[in-house]
Order: sequence, then structure tokens, then C-alpha cells
Amino acid sequence: MGDSAYLVEVQRDAGNIDGQRLVSTLNPETNDGTNTFYEVDTDSLEPGTEYGISNTTSYQSGTTLITQTFSVISEGFGVAFDDDSVDETDSESTVELDSDRQTTSYNVTVSVDGPDDFDADMIEELFNATNGTGATVTDSDYLPLDHLGYDRDEGDGINELRDDGYVTLDLSYLEANNGTISGEDVTMDFEALADGEGLPDGGEYEFEFIVTDTGATATDTISIAESDEGAGFSSGTYQAAAGDITTFEFELEDTDETWIQIGDADSDFVDVLYIEADDEAEPIEVKVNTRLLGTSTSLDGEAVYDVENADIVESAYHDANGGTMTNTPNGVTLFEDDGSNTNNSLDSYVNDLGIADTATEQLTRPLQATTYELQIAGTDVDNALFDADLGAGEANDQLDSAVIELENPEIGDITIHAAPGENADDETEIADLVEAATPRDEIALDDRLIVQVEATGLYGALVAGAENENAADPNWDRLEDGVSTQVLYNLIETTNESIDFEISAEETTGNQDPLEVDLESGDTDSYIVIDNDGGQFFVVVDTSSDTAFANGDAPDDDLGFTALLEYDADNDDDRYEFDSDSDPDPFSAADDAVNYPYLLQGDVLSNSVEFDLAPAAISFDNLNADDVLEIENVEDADISGTTNVAPGSDATLRVSSTDASNSFRIGQDVTIDDDGSLTAEFDFSEQSVGDAFDTTYRVGGSTIDTVDSVLVEAGTLGGDLPDEGDDTEDDPEDEPTDDTPEDDVDEEETDDGSTDEETDDETPGFGVIVALIAVLAAALLAVRRNE
Repeated sequence: MGDSAYLVEVQRDAGNIDGQRLVSTLNPETNDGTNTFYEVDTDSLEPGTEYGISNTTSYQSGTTLITQTFSVISEGFGVAFDDDSVDETDSESTVELDSDRQTTSYNVTVSVDGPDDFDADMIEELFNATNGTGATVTDSDYLPLDHLGYDRDEGDGINELRDDGYVTLDLSYLEANNGTISGEDVTMDFEALADGEGLPDGGEYEFEFIVTDTGATATDTISIAESDEGAGFSSGTYQAAAGDITTFEFELEDTDETWIQIGDADSDFVDVLYIEADDEAEPIEVKVNTRLLGTSTSLDGEAVYDVENADIVESAYHDANGGTMTNTPNGVTLFEDDGSNTNNSLDSYVNDLGIADTATEQLTRPLQATTYELQIAGTDVDNALFDADLGAGEANDQLDSAVIELENPEIGDITIHAAPGENADDETEIADLVEAATPRDEIALDDRLIVQVEATGLYGALVAGAENENAADPNWDRLEDGVSTQVLYNLIETTNESIDFEISAEETTGNQDPLEVDLESGDTDSYIVIDNDGGQFFVVVDTSSDTAFANGDAPDDDLGFTALLEYDADNDDDRYEFDSDSDPDPFSAADDAVNYPYLLQGDVLSNSVEFDLAPAAISFDNLNADDVLEIENVEDADISGTTNVAPGSDATLRVSSTDASNSFRIGQDVTIDDDGSLTAEFDFSEQSVGDAFDTTYRVGGSTIDTVDSVLVEAGTLGGDLPDEGDDTEDDPEDEPTDDTPEDDVDEEETDDGSTDEETDDETPGFGVIVALIAVLAAALLAVRRNE
């Protein structure tokens, strides 16, 4: 091709070159003194147009030779930061490189412009790309020197680029060796930058990314600033009973990690909790099992603390075993004593506070009812986060504080409820269970018995799965999902907690123990729903199940029961103490100290309630002296009564003719009210007075009772008085006198005012005096029943 060459736009006809248009003259260059090459600047070329290298300025058929035809494309390239703003706590902020090519098939050159210098060393620190390691490109042949206006002939190269704040990243190397490339995302570590070269002054910074081989360029801006670390509790006081679950909540600002001190020298106990948030923009909730905190270090932090919205949780006591914590602040320690003895060991801090020689020797008995300080520590400190010489042990940079107030456990009311028959564990949501329950002192067999116990001071043990001396099966889900009564049985029978709970029948004669609810039965037979926040629990029993009872099957007849809860600190001579002075098992007790842990020796708390289990039954209204149900011969006749079956049960009243002018069989669903009353309406207008039928009460598809029934004239129920002005006189010998004893009045009439005497159109069923006596008697009976 000789020394002269020309860049031309190629013209074709039917696929054959038949012309050209001159674009520019190309000057020959050599790279080693022997090979000649031509450099083409593609910046001004049109995408999609065919170009070539020609030996002539104009096309001459037979003379012009066009070689190396090519076309250019417009490379799509863009960048976008994942975050709008960052600070020194952001270690995994990302920038997305949006290109038509695979990310690792090209390199990018980065520069930063803003209110403060952002040099090459800072860029390399930010992208974890140390110069000269392969993470950055240093060979001038692969640097965008020409695009950026540098002169290769003058020897410009990597040093000139770095001096001006340019760094070329080898994306393939970063993916393979540093793990900072994921798909189109490139990780930027502002925390590492802050710890190394240091953050620039706060403000908006524009990052420019240049595709090294094509010069495609894109920019995006991000705000950089030092964090204003902050934190705050949602409340100043968090209350719970000792031995239960207490909950506190806080929020973080401009940080995703913190250290919280629980307790101090004034409460004779301290632990420090490290938490790294999952989402620093959302609140963090911490549940604390106060029955386990400060006991055996064999229990890890997850058994003692349940933290929502956390990636990492570490307890200095339960995870670090009182020793050195794994998660410590950068550049400073956790603990100090007025500038001396700086360290990360809870043992040392507890000793400096004068609580005990080591952390595991702090407690004589479980955390008692008192006030426990909460402190969130900031990291803007000289030596350490917490100082034993400040107050009772305080954070040097205290971001916020609150208190946990543990109160003395109590036993309140015990209430008996009935609920429609289902498995005991059918409903585990408190709201659903309460909605299904109705207070009753008599529970129909086959219904669910619900014993509501207002009490505190035992939920930590239930969540812990207390058995023998250990927290055998810690499970936080029990607060939401309920717990097997087997767990309560283990707490009562195998530990030294001195708690008693039983649901037992009246004492029986003979040698057999009284019938009782079997706490060792399966979850479908008996189950517990916990309301820690409400200070109550519910024991649910399926009374239809024989296996729900111990010492016999479910009763067939009426039987009285007592539900009892007791906390006893009058067993042994001494107040409860652990059996070890160091690292105690949570449910161990020293000799002569087997008492309830939260009462003074000699104190006892208890409460009980009595109730009956009885077969399902109904008492119909408007039964006459022969126990025949009388119903009016009208289109809206009511059949009513009172039942001991739980409201919400699937109940029906069915009427079936036995001797009637027109045969019928009608069923109506009925709603059982809270007081047990129920009513169904039937249309008997097409029937005749005197028609006989059966009325059947059914629950869950089973017949509870059937009563003989008869239709009577409208207006004859309830002891109706004669119309005013009716002068018809009864035979004097049929009228009761003032001397007639009330006992002579028919007993059925005193109950419900009904009568089975035949009457004609002119003679009312009762005289005025008899009717009044009947009304008074019924009123007295109602009073006696209420009493």
C-alpha cells in the first residue's frame, strides 16, 4: 500500500464496490521500525456506515485498492449509584455499569470531581484495587491516553494519569480475585476509604467512568459525608415481671451497628449486647428472657435474646462467655476504668465495677425485681465505649438511655371459659381464642374448656423449655404459636421452680386419685396459649377426648373441678439460690433453698376457681306440667330455651310431626347467646291446634335432647290475663281465694306461666289472682337462681 493511505466511505452497487468518498488522510506509523500501521480516529464516524482503507483519494476502477473495510457502532454505556448518599459506615455501596458488553470484557478508567481532592490513591482504596497488583491497568498500550489528550510520543503513561486522578480498573481481575464485581455491580467500600486514605470533605461528587478501549463515557453523582451517628429508644421505660420476657426497641441513625449495656453496678448485673442491623432504616426489637439472662454460659445469645432486624447479635456474657467479644469497635476498646485497663473483656469490666470477680459470678439467684439501665454507646470516644469509673458504669458517648423495670410476679384471677368443640391447639392466636371463648362456670362435655389465668413470673421458664436443671428446649416461637402442656408439666414436676398448676376433680372415695386434666397429653388434647405482654396464659382442653384426662376417662356425668395456680416459697428454709456460685444452671437450686425464685422465704401466692363439667343439655321454655313443650299455632312461633353448650357451636332445632293434621319436618340453625339462651322461629300457621310433634336440639350433628311438643292456641302461653272489660265470671269454686296457699298453684305454672288446661273463647285460663301469684313466684325463682 506504500506510504500513503486514505480513510474512505465505501460505496457499493449490487454488493460490489463501485465508488468511495474521502474521509481523511492516514499517516503511516511504525511500532518497531519494521511494521507500518495506521491509526484511525473513529470519534467522527457514523455508526452503520461502511468504511475502508484506500490507496487513492478517489475511486479509479482497476487502480484503487480498498482493504480492511469496517463499520462502527455506538456503544451503549451508563452508570448509576445504588445509594444517593454514603458515609464511613457504608462498606458495600455499589455502582452499576450498564453496557452492551459483558462487564468483565472491558476495563474502565475512573476519576472523581468534587469540593475536595479525590486522588488516585483514594479511588484505589475505594474500589479495593491496589496499584500494581493486577487490579489496576498500568500498561500504556491499554490506557486511554489518546482519548484523554495525553501524548504518547512525549512518554506520557500511568504516572501522568495517576497524578491527574485517573485509575484504570481491570474488571476481570476484580471479579476473579477481589470478589468486588457481581454481574454489572461494582462494590465501593467507603468504610475502608475512611479507615485508610480518609473521606473527602462532605458534598456532591461526580464520578466519571470511561470505557478504556472505546472512550464511551458516563457519569453519576453521589453525596459523601461523615456520619452523624445516633440512636434512640422507643420508650424511656420498659416494664415486665421478673422471670418473664421483656422487650425494648430502638432505632439507629448513620450507623448499622451498636453496643448496648444492660444493667450496671447499681443492679449488680451487667451484660453488653452487640447488634448489627439488617436494615438500619428500620427499628430493632430485642426480647430478653429475664429467667435465663446471667445464668449458664452454655446458653448462647439466641436462647436469651430474640432480636428482630439483626444480621449479627453477640452477648458478652452468653456468647463470649464473659471473656473477649468478637465484635469490637475500630480503633478503640469496649471497656476502660478511667483511662486505664482498656480491654474487650466483660470479666474485667465486671471486676472494675466491683460487682464480682468474673462475669459468671454476678448472680446468686435469677434477675430480681429492680431497675436495670439500658445504654446505647456511640463510637466517638478516645479510649473505650464504656467506663467503669463513670457513675455505675456508663457509656462515654451515650447516644440514649432507658430502663427496664422488673416487677414482682403476681397471680390474679382465674376465669373459666367455654368454646365450641375443636382440638385444643386449633386456635393459637390470642385474639381468635378470646373471640371463641365465653365465660361459664359449667362447661358442656365435648366443648373446649379454656382456663384463663392472670399471672406473671413463669413465661421465661416456658419459653426456655425448663426441665430438671436446664433450659432444655429454648423456643421463642412459643410466644406466638403456643406451647405444649408437657412443657408446663416439666416445669412443675422436674424443676425446683416450686410452681404448681392443676385442673383436678373433687376428691373421690376409695383408692384412686381424682380425675384431672393430663398435662402430659398431646397438643390436640391440651394446649397453652401465652400472652406474655398481657400477663396471662390460657390452658385449652378438648373435653371430648378421654386422653385429655388422667386417672380416668372424660366424665359422663356432672363433676366438679378446681383450677389452681400456686407459687410456693415456703418449701425450704432459705430463699431460693442457685446451687453454684459461678456459671449456674438456670433451674438449679441449692440445698434448703428449693423455693419459688421471686418470693421471700415463707411467702406463697395462689388462686383457684371451681367449675363443673356436665353433659350437654338444654332447658326449653314453655314446658307444661307434663313436660310437654307448648308452641303457639302461628306463622312466627318461637321455640326457645337455655343451653350449657358454648356459643358459636353448630346448633339446630328440629321439629318433626308425630300426630298432626299435616306432616312436617323443619330444621332451623340457632345462635347461642353468651347467657346460653337460644331461639328459633317456625311457621305453624298451616297446622292445627293439638298437632303433636317432637322438638330436637342438635349440636355438631348429634342429638342433645328431644322433647314432646304440641301446638296451642295463639295467646295462651305465658299466663295471659283476660282482656280488660271482660266480665265473664268463672265458677267460684274454681277461683283461688286469698287463702289459697301458693304451693297449690301448679309448679309448672310458677316456672314459666304456661298451662295445659283447655279453655274456650270466653273463659281465660287464669283468674287475675292466680296470674299474679304465678308472676310473683316466677320472679322469686329468678331471684333465687341469680343468687
